[in-house]
Amino acid sequence: TDDAAAPAMADFEVAQPPAVTLPTDEILHTSKQPAPAATNAHNIVQLAGPKLVKADGAEVDSSYLAKKDYILVYFSAHWCQPCRAFTPVLVKFYNDYADQGNFEVVFVSADQSQRDMFNYMTSEKMPWVAEPFSKRYGPLTDKYGARVIPNLVLIQPDGKVLSASFANGQSAGPSHVLVDLQQRLAQQKAQKERKENS
Repeated sequence: TDDAAAPAMADFEVAQPPAVTLPTDEILHTSKQPAPAATNAHNIVQLAGPKLVKADGAEVDSSYLAKKDYILVYFSAHWCQPCRAFTPVLVKFYNDYADQGNFEVVFVSADQSQRDMFNYMTSEKMPWVAEPFSKRYGPLTDKYGARVIPNLVLIQPDGKVLSASFANGQSAGPSHVLVDLQQRLAQQKAQKERKENS
């Protein structure tokens, strides 16, 4: 069956490494500005801004995010050991599931420079887009950022949070978010197959 070919979630689970708490003056601090309200299906585009970047520095129009069913917003940094332990897990998940579900990852860097950010993206072979380094204080961080990384947040295009590494001050870990997304993708696939067979 097709299910036999799909990677098991156990392949993606890792022991939850201790997260790194950012100092209050660190890059991904939460600003006091209110985040925009989730008002329409294109809210992720408004939060991300008009342009995103790939690992090679090429700009990408963010409007394509509005057509995705799910977006993973990933807050991470190369200097963060727990992040470096989880990033390969996320890369494997993305590569294994990219053709099975309509989702995207948007990376928000907590690195110390743009060069560090691009080096991290390249060295880890991140196939997804990133918020431009100069925008790391922007609305995505205001709305979904935490003072602890790695932080993974699963949202819909309208900005609604479906699952997150941190909720109510407690950490469930980023692998928890991948399990949630995997289950949602499996449900979507099953619904699509039922529709095709009816």
